[in-house]
Amino acid sequence: MTIGVFSEDGAGAEFAGLLWGCALVGLYGGVSSGLRALSRDGEVFVLREKGLVYRRTGESRVLPWTAVRGVVERGQRHALGRLMGWDVHLVIRLRDGGRLLVTGYTEEAGRLAAHIQAAVARTR
Repeated sequence: MTIGVFSEDGAGAEFAGLLWGCALVGLYGGVSSGLRALSRDGEVFVLREKGLVYRRTGESRVLPWTAVRGVVERGQRHALGRLMGWDVHLVIRLRDGGRLLVTGYTEEAGRLAAHIQAAVARTR
């Protein structure tokens, strides 16, 4: 198809552009999801009565619920979202300006996100 675009009559240029556009969007989605899965490897979230413990290779943080400024859920609750790990996307905003992210790649992410949201709501 691409070769046909560069021929003298340029037939199929729109269709070739559509194919290339879809391919690039798919490639971007695959690479970004793969990088997210690799970068989140080894994360551990532990819920405690008065806060959250976050562990990652070389890092451990103890966060009381009062250190959490807010939470925002941006998950995509549809079949493709669940398949790609986009069903849970909980952003935990901290008072010190940092943030943590719970994604669908986390084990039992839906339950964890619900517990975190409820605990932060109770603290307020």
